[in-house]
Amino acid sequence: MRPDRLVALTALPALALTAWMALTAAPFPADRLAPGDVEGVRLLDRHDRPLRHVPGPAGRGTWRALDDLGPWLPAAFVAVEDRRFFDHPGVDLRGVARAAWSNLRAGRVVAGGSTLTQQLVQLVAPQPRTFAGKAVEALLALRLERAVGKA
Repeated sequence: MRPDRLVALTALPALALTAWMALTAAPFPADRLAPGDVEGVRLLDRHDRPLRHVPGPAGRGTWRALDDLGPWLPAAFVAVEDRRFFDHPGVDLRGVARAAWSNLRAGRVVAGGSTLTQQLVQLVAPQPRTFAGKAVEALLALRLERAVGKA
């Protein structure tokens, strides 16, 4: 057997085992999701430059219980942001593939494939906007969904 194939046959199972261990070894720290001080909403462009900051009352945001929002707002939010929310484990591989194909065809970033869970992870445990950062974000999203599920 060629040495490069031997390395691949050894590395792939080791990588899969490492990913599985990282996913199952430690749950997502759910305490990071506890309501606390919210400074409001910061809107950023694709280069992380601030576009607008919308403070909440007294300069702070306000937490609302999901039940206080009524049935339509959460449903509309899921329909617009992540229509397959209830069909994936935190990472939507079809969405990632679609975004990658769109970006490849355009020659630049024109679409994202992040799920609502990944967006939440980015808010509570920010990662750099790199391929490695997206991989960590995806792993944390999988761990988060294993820890708290979908309401």
